[in-house]
Order: sequence, then structure tokens, then C-alpha cells
Amino acid sequence: MKFANWVYTLIITTSMVTIDSLSAIEKTTKDHQSIPQEQHLLETSLKKTSIYRENLSNLLLAEIALQQNQPEIAINNYIAILKSYQDPAIAEIALECAIKYKSFDKAVTIAMLWADLAHNDINPQIIAATLVIDSLPEQVKVYIARAVKIDPHDIDQYLLFTYKKLSQSSQTTLYEILTQLTKEEPNNPYLYTATAQVAAQKNKLAIANNLIVQALKLQPDLTHAIQLKAKLIRHQTNEELPALNYLHLAVEKNKNDEELKMFYSNALLDDNNIKEALPYLQSLTQSKTYGMEAQFILGELFTEQQDYPKAYSTLIKVIQDPIYGFSAKYNLGRVCEQQNKIQEAIKWYSEVHDGEFHVTATLKAVLLLTMKGQDKQALQLVQEATPTTFAEQKQLLLVELDLLVEMKETEHAMKLINNAIERLPEDVDFLYARSLITGLLDIPEQTEKDLHAILAIEPEH
Repeated sequence: MKFANWVYTLIITTSMVTIDSLSAIEKTTKDHQSIPQEQHLLETSLKKTSIYRENLSNLLLAEIALQQNQPEIAINNYIAILKSYQDPAIAEIALECAIKYKSFDKAVTIAMLWADLAHNDINPQIIAATLVIDSLPEQVKVYIARAVKIDPHDIDQYLLFTYKKLSQSSQTTLYEILTQLTKEEPNNPYLYTATAQVAAQKNKLAIANNLIVQALKLQPDLTHAIQLKAKLIRHQTNEELPALNYLHLAVEKNKNDEELKMFYSNALLDDNNIKEALPYLQSLTQSKTYGMEAQFILGELFTEQQDYPKAYSTLIKVIQDPIYGFSAKYNLGRVCEQQNKIQEAIKWYSEVHDGEFHVTATLKAVLLLTMKGQDKQALQLVQEATPTTFAEQKQLLLVELDLLVEMKETEHAMKLINNAIERLPEDVDFLYARSLITGLLDIPEQTEKDLHAILAIEPEH
């Protein structure tokens, strides 16, 4: 978390599914062309709600329509169910279906139904507000007012996240609606904070500052208002120290505010003030909310300081955590590798099954295994990896080719690289890899052909 960044990213550990605009909805679903058969909407529906018998026929029709590539019929059946059996779970499923199949008019209708059915759920309020922000601004006020009541503490972060995804005109509309709401509810500090967040995004810094002053007059210990005030100080002075001093005083006044304490700790770390941050992080290790995050940050700090015993004993406490567990295992691998505990490093790297370090950890484990002559185990790790980007897929494939060649399985390597080039015939890395493999297989004409192709694409290669 970078304190100097203008936007403070709050990780909200709820099931937030904010859909911010029609274009954003389309973007988030375009990579999923079909519904996996193992997750039929009918099965999901039955799990989420007790459906009356008379609605089963509509569910079956919806499922059959989807299987026959008739999404409009499916969506109409979901809407029919909603009108007779007003269940928010069905509304959520119907909206997902409408978005997936780009039925945007129906998506708006369903989102509004969902928001009205689920008065105590912030997600449909935010989604519905976003979808009708340009067409029904007065209705947006209703949805936002509900959302503020449902989750006042985090409403500014929901709206900030939404704002950043909207078009410029929709951003202005959201700002104007929030401004109106602050006038209608002048004693609501959460609305002032949310409006200040959006005003700051629009570079209306004086207005943002005035709104935060109002919020803090109403509630002096409002965490997100204090955080934004610190960022405004940082921006206005162009220095870290005044903002850090302000935060220090705020933390001392609000000693039990763990969120503020974590924010201040990260601000100190961003200023490279590790010594002052350590006591705050250590005090947070017992927190139910921030304990694992604090332990993980401390583990990283001890690793960077090469205090490997402390790093190990700290990180080992985090490995079961659903958020930081895999990252902790990756760092444990680093700690062991630095201490030349190669087998244990391989163990930890191999257990990073998910998260941002998954592929990096896999490649580190592969390197260590090959150094020990365990090519077969290394190959298995590569083949079991689950990359999430093309760059990761490509990197793993090239490593797999190297391993196959090393294991004298050159024909198998040739099949894999041919398949890759068939899909991406102008990928220079793939062409070069095949030129090396064909050289080993003594196919000089193909080697020469690939090298010429590379030079045609990159003459300076």
C-alpha cells in the first residue's frame, strides 16, 4: 500500500461485486464465453434459494435456453420468476446472465429489481446506481442513500472504486449527486467523506478539504476522513513529514483504531521509516482484523534485513491465512534459499499454489530441482502450474521445452512448440526455441526457415 499514492486502496473483505458501467460490465465478462457445465445456473439457483414448485418450470426453461444458445429466452424466464417469487438470489443470477450475454437493457431492469428486493445488501444498490447513473439520477440518489445506511464506514471506498471506473460524464453526475445528498443530510459525516473522496479525484482539493473538515467536526475519530486529510496535507505541502505528523497525533488520540494504525504504519514504511513503524506493526500482530497482515509485513521486513531466523518464525504464523498464506510460503522459500536450505526452499516454493507469486515460486523451485538433477520433478511442477497471463504461460512453456530437451524428449518438445507456433506464427521467442530444437533433431531446412522468419520480424535480432 503506497501512502504517497493519491488513492488509498482499501481491501474490503466482503463479497463486493461492484459493476460500474455497461462498458465495464462487458469487459469483465468478455473472457467467459460460456457457462461451465459443472456450474449450471439451475444447480446454483437451487442451492441459493428454496424455489417453489411452480417456478421450477421457468428455471428448467432458462437452463435449456442457455444450453441452446438462446439467452434472451433464459433471461425472460428469470425475470418471470423474479416477478412471482421475489428472491434476491435469483436476481443476482439473472443479472450475471444478462451481463454475460450483453443484454444490457434487461440488465438494468434486473439490477433495479435486485436493489429493491435486497434493501440490506450494499452490492445491488451500488450496481443499480451505476447502471442508471446517466438515465435516472434521482433513482441513483435513492440507491446511494440506502448504501450509506447499509455500510456507512466503507461507503466512501465503494463509491471511490465505482467512480474510477465510470466515464467522465458519469463521474461528474456522481459527484453532483453526492453533493446534493450532503445538502439534504448535513449531519452525515460519512456522506461528507465520500463526497470529499470524489472531489479529490476531480482535483477539487479545496472543496475536498472543506468537506473533510465538516466530516471531522461531526465525528473527529472518523478513520477514512483522517486518512484523506493526511493525503490532502501531503499533496498541499508536497512533503511527507507534515502528513506523518498529523497521522501520528491522530493515532495517539485514537489508540484503539487498528485501521488507522495500519495506515500510519504503511505511511511510515513508504517514507522508509522502518524503525518507527515496527512498534505499531508489532502491536497489530494480535489484531483479529490486521494481525496476519502485520505479521506478513514484519516477515518481509525481517527478510529484507537478512534477519532470517526472525523472518522464518514470523512468516510461519501466516501460512494458513487465506489472503497472505501463499505469499508467506513464497517468502519462506526465499528465506530458506538464502540460508542454503535448498530442500526446504523447494518445499515452500512448491506449496505456492495460487496468488501473485505462484508462477515465480514454481520457476524458483524448478531451478533448484534442476540444480539437484531432479528434472522429472521439475517438469511435473511446470506442468501442474496454473498461469493466469499469457506472459506466464509463455515462460512456463519455454521452461518446459528446456526440461524436455534436457531429458532427451526432444520429439515431445517439438510437438509442443509446433502447437504454439501454429497459434502464434510470428512469436519470435517460439520461433527461436524451435530453431534450437530442430538443430538438435538435425532438421537444417526448418532451422534456417525459422531463423529467416525471425530476422524478417526483427532484423536486429
